[in-house]
Amino acid sequence: MDYSLQPACLQDLQTILPWVGTADLLKQWGGPALVHPGTPEAVWSAMGASPENAFALVDSSGELLGFGQAFVLDPSVHLARLIVAPSRRGQG
Repeated sequence: MDYSLQPACLQDLQTILPWVGTADLLKQWGGPALVHPGTPEAVWSAMGASPENAFALVDSSGELLGFGQAFVLDPSVHLARLIVAPSRRGQG
């Protein structure tokens, strides 16, 4: 199966937010700035997400498999808010 990494968009959070469906899980994943229950718009804004720093992993059928953010902090890159679809976890 083919996979691709593409810029994430606000609509991806409609799929992702149920993966972190409790206040505790949302805080663990996204940090204290995210409020539960959060709308995709509120979470996107609180994360400072943009197509330049948020990425979606999709398969060849377009299914969203993962999400993450990358922030350039010269001379390194900080990876944040990494998450994998519950149905795909534990597969190596």
